[in-house]
Amino acid sequence: RTWRVAQQARGAVMLVRQGIFVRVSHCAVLRRVALGGGSPYCTVGAGAGSQVIRDPGHTAWCEALVLVAHVLRQTSEHPEAMVASDLFVDQFRPRWIFLFTRGVQQGMMAYLEEVALVLQVLVLRKLRGKDEDLLVDILQSLAMLVSATFGNDDAPNDLCRPASALEKRAGQVEAEED
Repeated sequence: RTWRVAQQARGAVMLVRQGIFVRVSHCAVLRRVALGGGSPYCTVGAGAGSQVIRDPGHTAWCEALVLVAHVLRQTSEHPEAMVASDLFVDQFRPRWIFLFTRGVQQGMMAYLEEVALVLQVLVLRKLRGKDEDLLVDILQSLAMLVSATFGNDDAPNDLCRPASALEKRAGQVEAEED
């Protein structure tokens, strides 16, 4: 329901006035996931029957980023929305720094999805104020991604395939035999 409201200008303005950025910024679960430093994957079960899955908390965090992007997209002409979103960006700035300096280099697909969502949020804010401090980290991350994607070698590109054993288990992808 909140998604539909956020996708319309009047609804998004109402969400801003009702404190959507404050609520998301102070949500204990989102803060634990985004600022806790854990993996975007978790193990369910024990022993041989255990499974690695995408952490539901990380999924919720990414959905919160989508919600914030919807609100910002619909309220880009409302200065109060941009000012209100400052709290959100400031609150999660350590996460942005982690993503752009170390998270992207790990190559986990969950981190790459998160980076794409964070970039949407920052672009929709038009890199206001302190956001500009992140610009160098963003550009370095993008340069690394482009280089990895369009490298000059003849080897097949593995950027968008599960890379780690953890990701392969989570994606239920069998390890390729050499």
